[in-house]
Amino acid sequence: MYKTIVVHVDQTERAAQRIDLAAQLANKYDAHLVGTAMTGLSPYVFPIGGFDIAPPPVPFPLDELRAQADAALDAFDGR
Repeated sequence: MYKTIVVHVDQTERAAQRIDLAAQLANKYDAHLVGTAMTGLSPYVFPIGGFDIAPPPVPFPLDELRAQADAALDAFDGR
């Protein structure tokens, strides 16, 4: 039996409900709860291989997208 529940966290109105439900399930089944936040960027915008730390060839607001994902994860940790 799997003992990890992964929940998508973001800054939408329904995130709190989603996190709370996932937490209830994790408590009920004695499982680990992991929050994951996405930047919304496709991995295909980055160089092939994923090891190049250079920015993608097309400019995106990476810092802002990462900050939004980090804020969502902070809210997850707070709940």
